[in-house]
Amino acid sequence: ELQSVNEELYTVNTEHQLKLDELTMMTNDLSNFLSSTMIGILFVDSNLNIRKFTEYVGREFQLMEHDVGRNIQIFAHSFPDEAIGEDCRTVLKDLISIDREVTAMNGRCYTLRIAPYRTTENNIRGLVITIIDSLGAFQDDRTSAEDGQKSSEGTL
Repeated sequence: ELQSVNEELYTVNTEHQLKLDELTMMTNDLSNFLSSTMIGILFVDSNLNIRKFTEYVGREFQLMEHDVGRNIQIFAHSFPDEAIGEDCRTVLKDLISIDREVTAMNGRCYTLRIAPYRTTENNIRGLVITIIDSLGAFQDDRTSAEDGQKSSEGTL
């Protein structure tokens, strides 16, 4: 009987290890995706406390890793004319995303989106704030296209 229990425990342990390996792989994939994109992503809870953020958004909000758990409203950010805290409260209340163009102090234009963070059970667990450098991304694409065109012209 003890042998049977041991075999069952071994089987359950193996299944858990496979799930853990799968979750680790998914976490690594997601972390690599978030760090490799030029999209700033900031996750905050329902009290507007920081849960997670990408390096890209960290620069615009002057965030460091030790700021996780702190309230987003206490941080200075690069968007002087924007009431981001007020927008966050509005999205949490109305559950409707806010999208708009904003200009940072350095003159760069971004698309800012504040959306409810919905679980798979459709529960609201905070917000997802994204910033995308709309002009910079366009210029980078254009520069790449021009470089490709020059390269192909040189081979003709």
